[in-house]
Amino acid sequence: MSGDQGQLPFAEARPDPEQGWVRLAMRSEIPEGEGIARRIGEIELALFRDGEHIRCLQDFCPHRGAGISDGRVVAGQVICPWHGWKYALDNGHCSTLPGSASAICYEVQVVGEEVWARLVRSNPDA
Repeated sequence: MSGDQGQLPFAEARPDPEQGWVRLAMRSEIPEGEGIARRIGEIELALFRDGEHIRCLQDFCPHRGAGISDGRVVAGQVICPWHGWKYALDNGHCSTLPGSASAICYEVQVVGEEVWARLVRSNPDA
C-alpha cells in the first residue's frame, strides 16, 4: 500500500476473519488524540484516533521496548510517553531519529462503529 496505508475506506461489510481481520473496539472507545491498548493472543496492540482516521500499531516502542498506547497523537504521529520518540501513525516511521527502527503497523477497517485490524503487518520492513 502507498500513501494513506493505515486505514481502508469505511466499509459496509465486515472483513473476513479468515484473512486475518479481528474486531478490536468500537470507534467511540478511542478518544481523539489518544490511544487504547488491546491484546489478541500474544499480540499487544495500540489503537489511535487521529481526526477521522483510526490507526493500529504494535504496542511497542522500538526505541526502548515500552508500550506506546498511552502516547498522545500530534500531527499524525504518536509520541511515546516514556522518552518522547515520535512515530508516524500511517507507516510507523520514526521522525525522532530518521532511519531508526519503525513501529509495526496494521491495516484498519471501520465498519459502522466497529474497528477491525488485519493482523498482518502493513509495513513488513519494520
